[in-house]
Parts: sequence; structure tokens; C-alpha cells
Amino acid sequence: MVNTDNLSHEQLLRLEIAIEVCAAFRKKGFKPILYGGATVELYTQGLYSTGDVGLGFLRTAPNLTEKNEVMSALGCRDSVRLFKLREIIIDLGGAAEFYSNNFITITTPQGSLRLESPEESLARRLLYSIYPSTNEDQLQAAKLLIAQALSGNLPLDWTEARRVARLPGFKVEKELLQLVQECSQKLNLPLSDELLGVFS
Repeated sequence: MVNTDNLSHEQLLRLEIAIEVCAAFRKKGFKPILYGGATVELYTQGLYSTGDVGLGFLRTAPNLTEKNEVMSALGCRDSVRLFKLREIIIDLGGAAEFYSNNFITITTPQGSLRLESPEESLARRLLYSIYPSTNEDQLQAAKLLIAQALSGNLPLDWTEARRVARLPGFKVEKELLQLVQECSQKLNLPLSDELLGVFS
């Protein structure tokens, strides 16, 4: 369950627009998935904030003509990748390679939205926090994700998180273990038996 009650007006607008754009592409037979900072924003209940909506597509992506047809119908000008809808930037990527299938779908009165898995979202923030150089903003995003998971506010599978973190494309298993321990100490939340088993 992803709680959207604490989102700001602007964050709710990004969510609403993401749902609207995804619905339009689903009608054309595509499978859009929210990823990047916008996903972290939702998983942290607005504690992390981003500036745009990043969307990729599972397996098959629309070509440029198809993208422009869909986005033009929503009121956007033709573009190659970046579109503006009601002052929100939508970054339409291509067929995205996802390393975890633990996608989460959130449903609102406006519609539904499929999100990149929290495990992969965490691995990406950890990677971006150290590569190509140290990035404190991404480190903070990773800490917020872990804090939400440890507090029971984010349905994260720790076994899957460790699996994704050790993949060749990430190689952040050590950073994950260190940050989980650090966050659990700061939050005064002892590691559960499940976590101890995963990280032993």
C-alpha cells in the first residue's frame, strides 16, 4: 500500500498527470511504468520531491510518431522526449529494462498507476549516490526509502532488495547493508528476524 495523503498540491498534480498519461498510452496497447524520482516521491509519501514525471515502457515502447499522437491529444506540443502538460514536465523514455518484477500499482479516484519496484528504486538511488560521484541528494533518497520500509510504510521485499543490489548493473550490496544498519539505529528500530536472516 502506498499512502498519498501527505503529498503536496504539486506532488498530487504530478501523480494526477502521470495517471492521465499512462491511461492514454494503455489505450494504445502499451504498458507504461513510472520510474525515477517520481517513484521515490510516492514511496516516501512526499518526503522526497522531484521536478518531473519519468515514464518508461515494459517490453514495447511507442515510436516517436505514436508518442506525439498521444501527447498531442492531451494538449502537448510535439517533442522528441520531454513534454509539458499543465506545467509538469513528462520525460517519456523508451522500452525500459527492469531488474525486478515487483511492480506496485496504486489506485486513486482518477485511475491507476504502475510503479517501478521499491527494491529497484532503492538500488538505483544507492548507485546514483556513489556513481559517477558522491551525491548527497540521492543518498538521502535511499535513506528515506529504507526508513519507510523499516517503519512498515513501504512494502519492500528485503531478499529481493539484496538480490537487485548485488546485480552487475548496480553492485551496491555493501552500501545497502551499511545503510540499513545505520537507519535502523537512527530510528531505534531493531532489525527484525527476517532482516537479520537476509543480511546475515
